[in-house]
Amino acid sequence: MIIFKKLTADEKSFDLHKKKTFSLRKYIFSKSFLTQMLLFCLKQLVFRCISHIFFKYVLIGSSSYLVKIFGNSSDFRTESKISN
Repeated sequence: MIIFKKLTADEKSFDLHKKKTFSLRKYIFSKSFLTQMLLFCLKQLVFRCISHIFFKYVLIGSSSYLVKIFGNSSDFRTESKISN
């Protein structure tokens, strides 16, 4: 059973001050939001740099190194045609 209590004027004003309204403008320009966005952008930049270096020098570099060792894949096709 729910009992409703009639609030006095002091309790109503206390409830209004107790509840904080969310303001998007205040949140966007607050320090915590700006630092979160700065950290997020910094993380993205570092991740993209590391992935770029990995793909450019490790994967492509290793494949070009393997091509230098074993020759081009087109060479294998020509050798198989010649042997037939």
